[in-house]
Amino acid sequence: MTVKLIVQAPGGQHHEFPLTQAVTTIGRGQECDLVLDYRYVSRLHARIERAGADYTVVDCGSTNGTYVNGRRVRETQQLAAGDQIAISDISLAFFDSASGASTTTVFRPMPSDAPIRCDSSSWEVWIEGQKVDLRLSLQEFELLSLLTSRYGKVCTREEIGAAIWGKGNYDFNMLHRLVLRLRQKLGSQYEGLIRSVPGVGYKIEKGEDAGAGSGRAGAVAEPAAGPVTILFTDIEGSTTLTQRLGDEAAQEVLRAHNAIVRDALSAHSGSEVKHTGDGIMASFPLASKALDCAVAIQKEIAGRLGEQAVVHLRVRIGLNAGEPVSEEEDLFGASVQLARRICDAAEPGQILVSAVVKGLAAGKRFSFSEMGAVTLRGFEEPLHLYEVSWQG
Repeated sequence: MTVKLIVQAPGGQHHEFPLTQAVTTIGRGQECDLVLDYRYVSRLHARIERAGADYTVVDCGSTNGTYVNGRRVRETQQLAAGDQIAISDISLAFFDSASGASTTTVFRPMPSDAPIRCDSSSWEVWIEGQKVDLRLSLQEFELLSLLTSRYGKVCTREEIGAAIWGKGNYDFNMLHRLVLRLRQKLGSQYEGLIRSVPGVGYKIEKGEDAGAGSGRAGAVAEPAAGPVTILFTDIEGSTTLTQRLGDEAAQEVLRAHNAIVRDALSAHSGSEVKHTGDGIMASFPLASKALDCAVAIQKEIAGRLGEQAVVHLRVRIGLNAGEPVSEEEDLFGASVQLARRICDAAEPGQILVSAVVKGLAAGKRFSFSEMGAVTLRGFEEPLHLYEVSWQG
């Protein structure tokens, strides 16, 4: 007799978790048998107990409760085939093959030539033909399954985030931490199979192809694929803002900035590289797209958080273009450092760019004003910078 939980991820995919132990613990803690590392899941949330042929679910004093068929479990709840267990936003269907209940699920097809196979019907992982002993959380299994199903292709960070946490319920730092945890569990032998594509997403590659830039310990950095334009934003007086408003209110302002920047990135083909604490670093394949994005950010901030707003916010923006070095989930090199310094040199509410960006945008609709030669920290020679007009 097969007894299992059919676990539905926020993106709609299903994975089956066999109930092979007398007691199966469920929660956010990594020591649990079934790890659901999501908001509103307690460290030890619930457990499923087996007594002979009977199974019961017990809530372990969780903050947000365990529900069976829509009713909160107060003590011990007997389980029957087809029962729906809800923990936070995760749905777990209890299935007993002896009952003849339907097992219709949605599994991702796995390419036959992929070096990894994620068996969603057994919660098992096979790498290069060998079964590996991995205790993966639902998020980790979902990430590995999604990347493997798209073997050789890039999964964007937006696609991954929506599949794992649901649209709008994640940020890129969450994804970065999840990838690091999964790589650590894969170990040094296999972590290089997960390849980072800076500012875009991730993909699975075969071991011989997963060399430089794969995120493996000691990996050699490699140049990004072609010239890119780097954009930095920086919130004026973020420390003072926190002192004046308090942690919670200042965080609301930061979230508003993040939403404005990310909406502009989405509209202008930009990719967030990382959050810097006081701003966001992003990359663009075209300088004109980066400039459009910068102008859109300043206009939206002026409209929503400008002088007439209850909380006034201004942002510096700096841009440079070049061929940065990619390593893990980040971009490095002189072109990135210069973009950061240009941002630092900008006045609040100003967009400053390098001569390279101005040259790449020649003939476009942008208006530039020369700021003269400016000496930037870390650069010996003064550099000519240009202000981009965005008002009016």
